Amino acid sequence: MGLPDGYRGVTLQLKDGRRLAGYPRAWPTDPTTGHYLIIQPTWIVDGRYEPADRITSMLISVTDVAWTEFLDQPEEEDES
Repeated sequence: MGLPDGYRGVTLQLKDGRRLAGYPRAWPTDPTTGHYLIIQPTWIVDGRYEPADRITSMLISVTDVAWTEFLDQPEEEDES
């Protein structure tokens, strides 16, 4: 599944120690209520990325998130 322009990857550090990477479709505007809607969710386990097979999106409560990491945009490769 391709992503529209403007999507930026994030990693959610969950309070229980798990880490989830993906692309936020929506996130809460209030730090105490709401949910993150993450598309193309991928668990990070022992430094390895493990896609959540057959799951296209996950809804994560803001109350379960300790912090959010914003990932760098991948650089476009030179085709010359």
